[in-house]
Amino acid sequence: MDVSVIITTNKEEKRLGKTLEKISRYMSKKNHVYEIMIIDDNSPDNTIKIAESFGSSEIKVIKNESRIGKGGSVRIGVEKASFGNILICDADLSTSIEELEKLRKS
Repeated sequence: MDVSVIITTNKEEKRLGKTLEKISRYMSKKNHVYEIMIIDDNSPDNTIKIAESFGSSEIKVIKNESRIGKGGSVRIGVEKASFGNILICDADLSTSIEELEKLRKS
């Protein structure tokens, strides 16, 4: 499956690293072609630095210059997504990435 994973962030420095590791590991294991798009809503913390520190070509970081909210960030992510299959999730990964397979069946 080719999929763009969109994660909107604001002050997610404590969670984002583990989330990116988990998604990347899962997608590679399943041999999905993917991108993870971090759309940051002008976080004042180290969220951007953490996202950029992965140095992975699959992880793309977009920083909003001013706060536009979650809806505006999602819109930007969808507009810039490379793939037709789009998964929008939160940085806390409250819905496990493994749930992606259920979407594939529908």
